[in-house]
Amino acid sequence: MVGISGGGMTRDQEKQLKAALEAKRGALIREINDHRNCLVIGPASDPVDQASSSVDRDLAIRYVARICSVLHLVEGALNEIRDATFGVCSKCGKEIPAKRLQAVPWSPYCISCQKLAEQFRRGAEMSAVHL
Repeated sequence: MVGISGGGMTRDQEKQLKAALEAKRGALIREINDHRNCLVIGPASDPVDQASSSVDRDLAIRYVARICSVLHLVEGALNEIRDATFGVCSKCGKEIPAKRLQAVPWSPYCISCQKLAEQFRRGAEMSAVHL
C-alpha cells in the first residue's frame, strides 16, 4: 500500500482499516435497504396526507443520496486497498497522514485538499442560491 507503508502504519493497522471499511460498507448497505420503503409514496385520498408523504419521500431521497455518497467513498477506499494505492490523496498525490485515515478511512483527500474541496463546494452552493 503506497500511502500506508510510508506513513509508518503497521500491517495490523492496515487490516483494522480494511475491517472498519468493510463494516462501514455493510452498515451503509443495511441503512439504504432500511430506507427503501420511505422512497415509495402509497395512495392517499387526503391531499394533506399526499403532501406529507411527498415531503417525507423527498427527505428520504436526500438522506439515501448522502448515504450512497459515503458508500461510494468507502467502496473507492476498499478498491484502493486492493490496488495498493490506499492512503494517497486523489487531488495532490501526497500521502494522507495515518491519523486522518484512522479517523476517516474513506477520505480520498489529505486535509489541505479536503478544505479546498469544501470551499469549492460552498462557493458552488452559494452561486446556485444567488441564481
